[in-house]
Amino acid sequence: MSALAFILGPLLWMSGLLQVGPAPFMVICLPLMAAPILLMRYNGRHILADGMPVLPLVALFASSFVVLAAVISLIESPEPFRIFRVVLAQAFGLVLVPFFFVAQRLYGSIFCIMFVRRVVLIGVAINMALIIGSQLSSQIAAMFYGSYRFKGFLDGPIQMAILSATPVPFLVSLLLAKNDIKSGSKLITALGVFGLMYSLLASGGKFALGVAPVVSFALFCFVLLRRDGAIAVVKIFGMSVVAFFVVLYVYNSLDSWNPLLYDKINAILFATDIAEYQSVESRMVVWDISIELFLEHPLTGVGAGSMVDGLTHSHNVFLDYARGMGLWGVIGITGVFLCVLTGLVSAAIRFWLRPTGGSIVALGLFLSAALYIILNQMSDSFGLATAPIFWLSAAGGFALLAQPSQPPVRVRPAAPMPVRYRNAVPVARSK
Repeated sequence: MSALAFILGPLLWMSGLLQVGPAPFMVICLPLMAAPILLMRYNGRHILADGMPVLPLVALFASSFVVLAAVISLIESPEPFRIFRVVLAQAFGLVLVPFFFVAQRLYGSIFCIMFVRRVVLIGVAINMALIIGSQLSSQIAAMFYGSYRFKGFLDGPIQMAILSATPVPFLVSLLLAKNDIKSGSKLITALGVFGLMYSLLASGGKFALGVAPVVSFALFCFVLLRRDGAIAVVKIFGMSVVAFFVVLYVYNSLDSWNPLLYDKINAILFATDIAEYQSVESRMVVWDISIELFLEHPLTGVGAGSMVDGLTHSHNVFLDYARGMGLWGVIGITGVFLCVLTGLVSAAIRFWLRPTGGSIVALGLFLSAALYIILNQMSDSFGLATAPIFWLSAAGGFALLAQPSQPPVRVRPAAPMPVRYRNAVPVARSK
């Protein structure tokens, strides 16, 4: 069943080839929908009889509520088929959360960790091959770059920025776990972090480029402070110095590598009023329109996934769902996000009480999902191309969190009595 990672990985990172729509993405969903059933039949046991933990169950309910709100919004929708942008984004959650739950019960937490790791590293390999090819050939660059921004096989550079930024805390957590868990080569994982940051830089996602390193560094500091005690302060200071010089080198090199991106970053850093920056200004226009449409249709919205001001989304997930599905859509997606944030807090507490490799990775997975939520306040609005990476992170975190912090004590059964003594009848001793 781990081969599913090699199916989902390329399809996720090459979704632009599929011409985003319901039929191609059902090709991704169907094998994953069948995965829990196949896992259960393979094992021959009714794993679900033990019951799923409350947190993933609430997340599934909230995701189903979003789907229901999307269906209700068809009353007002001028573009009914665009409902699939919302419905299929939630379908990944309705598939992946049960899949990871069953897989964790049957194969353990390492299976879940390795599944997400394989999907991420496949994406890194695809992106690095395209970036290197683009540097060698102008024809390849014209195919996979939009203006100065790398988009790969996706629809646009915004999706590439989110897909590249979201898994970074997860891979960092694998490095921090050291040898507590066997999660593949640390060198390959470190190269994966480098590849994600390189493709993020190439995508030109300025907001993601600022937030992803900060979240990952916060995870690094939190883990070291708990695990290494006083010596952690020295390590954090040393890493801060190294990070400063790395950022300085990248910033100075950016002028020759990507002058347009360099100018954009300078415009943000040295702007007297950030609201006057072009991309922020255009987003504020879309946000105002979305709020007006929500106030006009507070219950049903104007149609799930419908376009606004010529754009496919509102550049803010809450405004996009409020505009498209009204109050019910906001309630549903807020429920999903609250489950993730609750899982993040629970994972942090569990790690602080018992700092193991598994608890570090669970914290990293939830941080990746939380990073996705942050990025969607300015960008993709829970888009169809990026939703799977959120659900992979959240479902993996739920599965690891469901694992008991203390392993169950296994009592060895008593050795069976030898055959020649089983039917023996005690005989009274003669005096």
